[in-house]
Amino acid sequence: MNTHHFQTSLILNYGVDSLPCPTTEVKVSELGISFFSRWNFVVGTEFSIGLANHSHHSPLPTLTLSALVVRSERLPDHQHATTLLFLDLPDSLRPQLRAFSQTLAAA
Repeated sequence: MNTHHFQTSLILNYGVDSLPCPTTEVKVSELGISFFSRWNFVVGTEFSIGLANHSHHSPLPTLTLSALVVRSERLPDHQHATTLLFLDLPDSLRPQLRAFSQTLAAA
């Protein structure tokens, strides 16, 4: 039986605002990240993104990436469907990003 708990959270400004979200609502790939949130972001805004896994069962290093908002669409339930495109992703980070994505998908 799997007893480890996996929590996905979106955190803004180093914790000034945060939002827990179901793992199924966050998709990470080598191209970018898609998620649903209460926040509306302006298309074209550039972010520094930190992806962290704090699980003791599969620890991964925190990844810090630059990303650009390419979609922030308001949905009927007052959520926003958001897509960020990673900018200048170094080849050296691709295996770590794939591992992070697989950990998220397995949760």
